[in-house]
Amino acid sequence: MSEPNEIQRIMKTRKTDGNTTNTYRIVFTAAAILTSLCVFLFFLRFSTVNENYRASFSAMLDGTAHRPFVMRVLIPWLTTFTSMIFPLEIRNQINEAIANSRIFSVILSLYRVSADQGFEAVVSLFWQFLSLPGYYFSFRFLLLKNFDVSEKKAGRLTLLSTFGLLPLMFFGYIYDLPQLFLCTLAFAAIAANRTILYFIVFALAVLNKETAVVLAIPSILLFWNPFMPSLLKAVKGAGYQLLIFLAIRIPLIVHFRKNPGMVVEPHLRTHIEGMIDYPLYGIAVTALFLCLTVLFLYKWKQKPALVNLGLVSGAILMVLFLLGGMPQEFRVFYEVIGVVLISILQTFSMRWKLALETKAVNTEEFIRSVKQLFSKKLIQ
Repeated sequence: MSEPNEIQRIMKTRKTDGNTTNTYRIVFTAAAILTSLCVFLFFLRFSTVNENYRASFSAMLDGTAHRPFVMRVLIPWLTTFTSMIFPLEIRNQINEAIANSRIFSVILSLYRVSADQGFEAVVSLFWQFLSLPGYYFSFRFLLLKNFDVSEKKAGRLTLLSTFGLLPLMFFGYIYDLPQLFLCTLAFAAIAANRTILYFIVFALAVLNKETAVVLAIPSILLFWNPFMPSLLKAVKGAGYQLLIFLAIRIPLIVHFRKNPGMVVEPHLRTHIEGMIDYPLYGIAVTALFLCLTVLFLYKWKQKPALVNLGLVSGAILMVLFLLGGMPQEFRVFYEVIGVVLISILQTFSMRWKLALETKAVNTEEFIRSVKQLFSKKLIQ
């Protein structure tokens, strides 16, 4: 008689655990959407989006913006395509309603778009807003895949990552939030070993902004079995991404070749002059990156290989930032901010013994597999 009772107890426990998990997921979804709304309003208020006349909203839509901005076409194309789905009469009615709305008047003012483009502006804002819940779910998935952590704790840490996003949002463009989402999703696809999904997301990210090419470094884990490493597979994976990158970038460069501006803007001199004219800024930035480096290097071998390979991509972005980015525009690190924040969170968890333990392939295991591969080749 005790056996049926034990089975009933186990089934009841599983049902309770399942209900608790579902409740956590519902709560996290609601919290992620609410937090996304707050972050999006923060972005609109402080990012000065569309203020740069070389990348105004209307110029980005009609393809007359300056290079390199005009070649970041994902949101303009999505906005145009979505708008085309609606009949002209409906678009005009919505435009009129937007023009007569106080709330949308404020939104359009913050977005720096005139009322006659209200419909297109709202469509554009819709796609950008969706990027934030997408980021939160991708970030949470990354935590669950890489660490031995409960869904509840992963949810709290995901929402905590908001504080790491906000400093990047004091300057922005319409492609920033989508880049945050797509690149974090790309890391999630690598963690889940979903090659096809990764290639699709990589293509969209490159279409959105060319610097997404740095994702090719952490993506090596998609083509690398630490127990049976193959250099050929890794080279093939990198080759596929190079082909995708060139297939997207070359047509865009050719199509927009007559637009004003340059494919890459040189700004190294601007950085140097800024540090000379404002030495405290230079000291502050140097101190910030030195602190981050210390946090990244703390017990780095125990951290997930995916995270540290992502930080290598971040180091390359740092070089690109100095060569071609404007001073103080730290938004250029959206591609890797997810793994940057994860590395910092794990450092603090190790320091404070909060048990954020790696369960994916760690960096030490990855390095060992690389050494084994090349030692075998030397022997052969």
